[in-house]
Amino acid sequence: MSIPSNFSGTFKRVKQDGMDDFLKAQGAPWVGRKALLAEKPSCVLTVEENGNALRVVLKSLSASDTTFYMDADPVECKTKNTTFMDTATVVDGKVVLTRVNKDGKLVIERSLSEDGSKLTAVSTYTFNKDGKSVSMTQHFERV
Repeated sequence: MSIPSNFSGTFKRVKQDGMDDFLKAQGAPWVGRKALLAEKPSCVLTVEENGNALRVVLKSLSASDTTFYMDADPVECKTKNTTFMDTATVVDGKVVLTRVNKDGKLVIERSLSEDGSKLTAVSTYTFNKDGKSVSMTQHFERV
């Protein structure tokens, strides 16, 4: 299934829920967590390849630029601290990104409001060592 074309756009984070606990559970230091909580990052989403790829550019302290290919084989993605194997798909109009590393699995579900003005990103990290999960939700508005 292809990505809805209205996913393309620039979004600014206006609210987050559970982010401090999410970062703390993954071992992020206090100073880094406080800096990430205080910022209002933007997220630029671009639907590419006739709806079969989503480029996600995060403009923040933890900046990133990654393209996810829908329903393709896993792709290796290296970040500052780890290496993930990434997959992506569309489920019920939501873009679901799955990132697996040696410690666990991160699933990010991005969905748009009916009018396309709001983006919600729900992130859930599940640890391999004990199967426990931690989640956070980020709320963005289209700019």
